[in-house]
Amino acid sequence: MQIDQYVFHVVSDTLKVPKEKITNQEKLLDLVQDSIQLFELLMRFEKELGRNFDYDEVAKIESVGDIIKYAQKLGLQTVKI
Repeated sequence: MQIDQYVFHVVSDTLKVPKEKITNQEKLLDLVQDSIQLFELLMRFEKELGRNFDYDEVAKIESVGDIIKYAQKLGLQTVKI
């Protein structure tokens, strides 16, 4: 699965948001009900991707597109799920 499709899937599933509502420009704070959901999202990405994220870098992530860019920066282009 391409990394962008994977990110959309995980964001949709974790935050309980229809995939149709998710775009690269969509702000994460507009999709969550509380900050705990953001933490759950981060933990899920770390667990499924088998990577520990740099929290200074993660703090700069504001949109779904930023997650995709960060994953690509880590060298991820596709993900097996």
